[in-house]
Amino acid sequence: MTAGSGLVHSEMPGATLREKGGRLQGFQLWVNLPKSVKMTPPRYQEIAAARLPVAWTPSKDVQVKVIAGESLGKQAAIETRTPITYLHFTIQPGASVEQPIPAAYNAFAYVIDGSGTVGPNATPAGEGQLAVFAREGEGVQLANPAGAKAPFNVLLIGGAPLGEAVARYGPFVMNTRAELSQAFTDFRSGRMGEIVAR
Repeated sequence: MTAGSGLVHSEMPGATLREKGGRLQGFQLWVNLPKSVKMTPPRYQEIAAARLPVAWTPSKDVQVKVIAGESLGKQAAIETRTPITYLHFTIQPGASVEQPIPAAYNAFAYVIDGSGTVGPNATPAGEGQLAVFAREGEGVQLANPAGAKAPFNVLLIGGAPLGEAVARYGPFVMNTRAELSQAFTDFRSGRMGEIVAR
């Protein structure tokens, strides 16, 4: 898969937070559901950090936290309605990894911190950059140059495209404007149901 890069918007309050004790990083990913399962009852899965599957390459120079999908022989602890990959790689200087990604998936990498290269052409990517991969193969390459002074922390995210119309507004994502209007009506009248923790 080849990569192009860009920047990602951040709502991090920067200096103010650092003055009060450090840096906090949080990532929120919204996954659209296919029309066939959009109206299923809501559910919530909470996975403590200690329960996230973690794997290493044999040389221990690449670590992956498996949030969704599978990597280095470890399967995620969460269930998803559609097949997705959501992985957090920490790659030490001089190390690299190739993660299988189905050719049909849309996939991207977001650099949390450090710098390295992504894709078969070793496209440079640094902190806060997003690399979007072309669908040209069955894997994604991530690497941290030997001369790097810090680990390369990167999120690798992918999923099968739905190929459906999208109508969105606020927290709702539907397929038509009429469905979007109905979602707001259902929400206002209390018909959205309750989220039950699993």
